[in-house]
Amino acid sequence: IALSLVSIVGTFPGLAVRLVLVATAIGCVVVFVSVQRNSAAGSRLGLLLLSSLMGVAALIAATIQPAPLGTITGFVFLGFAVCIAATEPVRTAIIFAGLALALGLTAITFRSMVAGAAATVFTVITVLAVYVVIRFRMIVSDARDRAVADALTDPLTGLGNRRRMDLAVTMLGQIAERSGQSLGCLTIDIDHFKRVNDESGHDAGDEVLRATADTIADNVRRGDLVVRLGGDEFAVFTIVSNRETLEVMGERIRAAMETSTTHPMVTVSVGGAMTVAVTDEEVKALLSASDRALYEAKQSGRNALNVISAASA
Repeated sequence: IALSLVSIVGTFPGLAVRLVLVATAIGCVVVFVSVQRNSAAGSRLGLLLLSSLMGVAALIAATIQPAPLGTITGFVFLGFAVCIAATEPVRTAIIFAGLALALGLTAITFRSMVAGAAATVFTVITVLAVYVVIRFRMIVSDARDRAVADALTDPLTGLGNRRRMDLAVTMLGQIAERSGQSLGCLTIDIDHFKRVNDESGHDAGDEVLRATADTIADNVRRGDLVVRLGGDEFAVFTIVSNRETLEVMGERIRAAMETSTTHPMVTVSVGGAMTVAVTDEEVKALLSASDRALYEAKQSGRNALNVISAASA
């Protein structure tokens, strides 16, 4: 609409410029509709539209009469620079903002009666505006990332929580399935944890929980998922090729806790199960089977390991 109005009311040296403005206005509508219908190509078409508009704005700034209107039109590139800085990835934003700055400076330099002053004001405002917008986006992005991380992290131990487990376990199972392996689960429970709280206090109980979390994390592989299920119960999800591999990991965790220097000293019971399935319901069945194995380990006298062959067992 703006381009069409400019083509009608603006004073230009010839008909060609008006025709370019009208054609560009029509092109804007076509590109806008294409972006709306094809979200996958939306960013690419949006950048194409923005580039076209900057080119047309440069044409207007160079040809519109009288000259002061050309100077004012040059400041339109400030809007282009801020727009791209607010919507596109940082590298793309810097490139297009630089292009907008160059075109705006060119228009102002050739059309302004006080080119030096106008160009200086334009440059300072544009650079500051783009910097503030990009910096603000980075701050917001960092804050969002921290909020997401906090929402997926147990605040006491620093391990993942159940929400993180729900999001990550299915993906881990899919990796196991593609590699022809199984998804293993170990559930770990601190033996007589209530006694720790009753006899030594909740601060000591918190220290035991943190120490247990650190010990578990130190005795798993980098790609394994360690979460605190709640209370004094933890879980490890890992990709394994057979039951023996899962047993080795479970025993390593149990033995590490038995020889740890936590105060008061505690032991853990460990239950484990495996599955080759990856759906949400099958993951729940895996965790349930591992819980049953943990219960049997506790029934056998605690400080024990019990791994069953499959989640359906």
